[in-house]
Order: sequence, then C-alpha cells, then structure tokens
Amino acid sequence: MTEGQRYDLLFRGDIAPGRRLDQVRTRVQELFQIDDERAAQLFSGRPTIIRRDLDAAGAERYRTALAAAGALVELRPVARSVPEAPPASGPAPADDWTLAPLGTDVLRPEERRGPEAVQVDIDHLDVEPVGADVLRAEERPQVPKVDIDTSRLGLDPATD
Repeated sequence: MTEGQRYDLLFRGDIAPGRRLDQVRTRVQELFQIDDERAAQLFSGRPTIIRRDLDAAGAERYRTALAAAGALVELRPVARSVPEAPPASGPAPADDWTLAPLGTDVLRPEERRGPEAVQVDIDHLDVEPVGADVLRAEERPQVPKVDIDTSRLGLDPATD
C-alpha cells in the first residue's frame, strides 16, 4: 500500500476457505454491531462498500480484523487521491482481472440498454369461438376409406 493513498473497503460476502458461513456471518455482525437484515445484505454476493476513504493503516486494520473473522475484503484505492496516469496501451495485465461473483452487476448504468420494442402486425389474424372447427375444408387431410373384411376373425373361449 502506498502512503498517502486512500482506500474504500469492499465486501462481496466471500469467506475464507475452510470457514463456515454462519460462523463468519455471526463474527461480522459482532464486529460491526449490525442486525440480521443488514448482515443478509452484506452476504448477498453484491459488492458493498463497508468503509470509505480510509488511510492505508486504517484500511489494513479493517482487513486484518475481517480476515480474522473469516471474511475476505478488497481494498480499492480511492480514485481522487491518485494522480491520473496516462492510459496504458494494449490489454491490461492478466493479474488485474477477476471474476465477478454471481449476481453482480457488471455493467455501469450508462452501459445498460433496455429491450427494443418490436411492432408485430396481427391485423390478419382472427380468433374463432370456442368449439369452432379451425381448419378450412381445403386444409383437412383426405383420408381414403379402407374396407377391411373381419368376417373370418373370431374369439376362442379360454381353456383351463
């Protein structure tokens, strides 16, 4: 961590390997003195900023305390405290990439768009009353009449 840098403490509900969710959740509730409803929001999988604009030492204290409770947090540098660097050319290094947890919003609001409305012409369609024959005469399949002679068939009585 850089001295003078400020950090936001981000929590997604991730827990350390080998820990049980119910125990971690109870410890986090005790640390922050929050009720069950707020704890459910924290452990929902959606990223939540727990503390904003912490100095490096304070951010590390929170991370250590939460790690001891079994909760995994991310320290994000606050953008306004870092001088703007020129954009890097080429793709970002692979170690900067992470997978977002299930249910996370990965698009910013300005990147979202709703479905486009589609106009469908249905003026040519009709609805027939209940029980009506919906096939026109020319649409009905022609089934040839078959004359089958069954006069030679009979039933044998069952014998014991």
